[in-house]
Amino acid sequence: MDTQETQPATMSNPKFPPAHVQSDLCLIVMVPSKDPRVHPAISNVFKRLRLWCPPGFQSAVRRANPTAEVVATDLDLEGCRRVMKGVTCCLMNTPGGYDEEIQFAGNIIQAAKENLHPAG
Repeated sequence: MDTQETQPATMSNPKFPPAHVQSDLCLIVMVPSKDPRVHPAISNVFKRLRLWCPPGFQSAVRRANPTAEVVATDLDLEGCRRVMKGVTCCLMNTPGGYDEEIQFAGNIIQAAKENLHPAG
């Protein structure tokens, strides 16, 4: 019996579609801190990384992650559409406690839906 099939999804046992680490474009939404490097558990796995950062932080993020594409834009819906274009995997790492965090997440989800099912 496959225990993976019988166990419910949890944070330690998520049930996500498998990622194609060689070809997927992985977007990481991050707010730069003292150390804007992407964790090696991610950067050493995904071959194609796009990092979002707020305007004004792109130089520091680019220096810390020289092999990643860095996009600096606001996380309004139009900015989210721009940053999500072509993305097949998205990880959000935002600090808690910001009033705008739920709006950011909603915009990313809306842009992801549009990215998967473009109109026209």
